[in-house]
Amino acid sequence: MYGRSLLLTICTAALLISTQTSAARAQSTLSVDLPAQPLIESLRELSSQANSNVFFEPKLVEGLQAPAVKGQVSMDEALTRVLNGTGLSFTYLDDNTVTIIPAAGLQTRGAPTGGGAAPTRDSASDPKEGQQSSAASFQLAQADHADAAQSSTLATSSSAQAPNNSAQLQEVVVTAQKREERLVDVPIPVATINTDKLTENGQVLLRDYYATVPGLSIAPGPTNQQTLSIRGITTGSTTNSTVAFLIDDRPYGASAGLGMAAQTPDIDPGDLERIEVLRGPQGTLYGDNAMGGLIKYVTKDPSTDGYSGRAEVGATGVYNGAAAGFDVHASANIPLSNLLAFRISAYDRQDPGYIDNVVTHQDGLNEERAHGGMLSALLKAADNFSIKLNALYQHLQSGGSAEEVLSPGLGDFQQNFPYGAGAFARTVQSYGLTLKADFGDIDLTSVSGYSINTFRYFPDATTIFGSVAQKYYGTANAIGISPGDTHRVTQELRLSGKLSQGFDWLLGGFYSHERSSYPANYFAIIGATGQYLGQFLHYDQSNTFEEYAAFVNLTYHVTERFDIQLGGRESYADFNGSPRKEVGLYYTAVAHLPSPTIIPGADERGTVFTYAVTPTFKLSRDFMVYARVASGYRPGGANTTTGAPMSYAPDKTRNYEVGTKADFLDNTLSIDTSVYYIDWSDIQIQLRTPLGFAYSGNGGKAKSEGVEFSATLRPLADTTIAAWVSYDDARLTQDFVNSPTFGLKGNVIPNTPEYSGNISADQSLPLWHDWTGFIGGVVSYVGDRTGPFQPKTAPQRQDFPSYTTVDLHTGVTYGTWKFSVYANNLGNTRALIGGGLGYYEPATRIYIPPRTYGVSVITKF
Repeated sequence: MYGRSLLLTICTAALLISTQTSAARAQSTLSVDLPAQPLIESLRELSSQANSNVFFEPKLVEGLQAPAVKGQVSMDEALTRVLNGTGLSFTYLDDNTVTIIPAAGLQTRGAPTGGGAAPTRDSASDPKEGQQSSAASFQLAQADHADAAQSSTLATSSSAQAPNNSAQLQEVVVTAQKREERLVDVPIPVATINTDKLTENGQVLLRDYYATVPGLSIAPGPTNQQTLSIRGITTGSTTNSTVAFLIDDRPYGASAGLGMAAQTPDIDPGDLERIEVLRGPQGTLYGDNAMGGLIKYVTKDPSTDGYSGRAEVGATGVYNGAAAGFDVHASANIPLSNLLAFRISAYDRQDPGYIDNVVTHQDGLNEERAHGGMLSALLKAADNFSIKLNALYQHLQSGGSAEEVLSPGLGDFQQNFPYGAGAFARTVQSYGLTLKADFGDIDLTSVSGYSINTFRYFPDATTIFGSVAQKYYGTANAIGISPGDTHRVTQELRLSGKLSQGFDWLLGGFYSHERSSYPANYFAIIGATGQYLGQFLHYDQSNTFEEYAAFVNLTYHVTERFDIQLGGRESYADFNGSPRKEVGLYYTAVAHLPSPTIIPGADERGTVFTYAVTPTFKLSRDFMVYARVASGYRPGGANTTTGAPMSYAPDKTRNYEVGTKADFLDNTLSIDTSVYYIDWSDIQIQLRTPLGFAYSGNGGKAKSEGVEFSATLRPLADTTIAAWVSYDDARLTQDFVNSPTFGLKGNVIPNTPEYSGNISADQSLPLWHDWTGFIGGVVSYVGDRTGPFQPKTAPQRQDFPSYTTVDLHTGVTYGTWKFSVYANNLGNTRALIGGGLGYYEPATRIYIPPRTYGVSVITKF
């Protein structure tokens, strides 16, 4: 008690010194929106909204309730209203720091003051009699968004960020349920990825950091696509995606359409605030394609609080690399007034290549070059109305693929593709307008989006069409040109509010219209030079997909501890495949079809209902147990392929799950555990006609069941340890019937490890004067996997052995400067993740990138 009294005396003395500098800030107005809630939560949210530090002694505020505060008020007024009736007051330590203290003359907290209501106490959070806290005397309410050393890119729970000498974990806020919440309060398995850490460590592509997320898997496809799956829900790279992608709550990419729906975006993390990965079906709030889960890219918002900026330069190298790489990032926040602010960022990056072509004598031909930027504006037009505009552009291209070929005379990191084969380019464009309005009891949010997803790829087609090229053009090499693009418009409008003291509601509507085009051309070429000799196949293919949906989410607070959340979504989808025109020598001489051949267009439409039921029980403020039943789906579609059925039906998942989220030991230990069973019906699979053309169809049933456990521990203020482990048993529960693809009950789902795990540690330490050092490492394990399902004529599937990788990073900080050195895949593990049986070139193999190392220098201003 004497120590705490002395600390309070020092704080009061500091107030007298800082009165002059604090007065202006204390009386300036700010926009505050705080619901009635526990006082500890109001202080944290006020700290974030005011961009100030608010210190408090945990025992002092424990169990107290705060009233709702909303409107344009000064910091003094906001604190006074929040603390009304609690027996507490506040003082300023400096112009940006406030501490909460007992009101003058009070010996115990909890006595009513000034006619205010007596404070209320949450019985769930009452400490046991005589229990003492070992936490630091004061807790910082605001989460620290600075670049404090963290154990890894992954956060799995949340708790308050303490002062620098505290061992408490950083609080994490997410928007998984389309509202800002503490991660520990969200009854959904969610992982957040620290994007600053990704750029510092040179992990800028999904393939670089996917192994840090529980349940997330990735496998490259035969046309430079990436097949992502969560919890084993996947059937290959050319079926519709089972993982939805969003940029600031705006769906991105194609929902349906063979070829385009598997084109997953690779967003450079330099433009992002964080990445959220939601595991399990999310069809109720997010609609189609979220049947396995979703990845949400959250961009950085402009701020009216002041000018700021960040600049980063770096250099990279790779084992067997032909040349060094580099990256340059720069961003600035520019407030024009207390109502209007802009944020602008740009980057240019070159990732070194390490694959050599022995035919064309090109070294490092898989070198990738990327550039892009983002511009956003935030207008706070009134206390209850804001507008955010956002435009993001990113372009990635490479002169070759990372494929290696197993062939006599070839070694590691070598291929013998014809000139130009494997080259690709991808462009991401996303434009958004978000309106938010507060009408008192009802909040309105409108999210409008327009996106363009463009790709261009040059696959080696020698295995499939080499005989045609040899017979008619005298060459053994063939190459394809596969351009494609999706233009998508989306609009979501939602309302939320309270029907009564214990009943929250959200009601929304959604519209999406997309048009995808993906023609293909195949040529005979001279392999060494890439000289085109003639075109023997061409087809045009395009489709439109339109969706209308209405959704509702209701939460009933049965007691202070027990909630029940109910959600439902009715979606109407219309897929229209345009007529397909097929032209070329291949059709007349090989397929014996007329040229041109016109395949009639086809249409598939229907409705799908998804739902979620989620009861939650809080044993305390930071300890939640939940159960969840939720569903998701992929839309059906139409085939416009010679010899294929006209349409295929939606497939659906139903998830049954029990989980816990908790913070223990004075917020130094955080855990997240879930046990799940997913039932999957009418599986969409890739099929092929006798002529070798791909199309989509439905198979049987499957299940995925598993356990996920994550934990983060901060035993000391400068030490953080994080780990997770996942078990996933994903198998067919029914044979593929009447299908040219081979699949029997008990066969495992493609690209899904049964066991995987990750452990990381970070340590910071003072060096001299204002210099601080840090060092950390990550060990990732990915278990055995099996490749895609194969035709009945060749049912054997590719095996992908388990692997382990080690990443290390170290560096120093000095003031606003940070100097980092990193090495990824330190042991140079040769981990197979793609190629082989079922691939365009069966002799092709794709491995994770070899040892990659780099340095970066970062400054903030």
